[in-house]
Amino acid sequence: MVNRLTEDLLLASGVPYSFARASLYIEFFQSWLTEARATGLLRLPAADGRISLVARDDVARA
Repeated sequence: MVNRLTEDLLLASGVPYSFARASLYIEFFQSWLTEARATGLLRLPAADGRISLVARDDVARA
């Protein structure tokens, strides 16, 4: 909710802005693989849906 409050303040300020909303970070994938190796099941936050991963460095450059 903090992000939403920040966005609301920027919207009301009249200052030009751009919001970059990142997807799931690829850096989390290693922990998902570690769990998958231990359990034999790869669990992703989107259940049976699709996910799009992005590197934090790529978001920072954008």
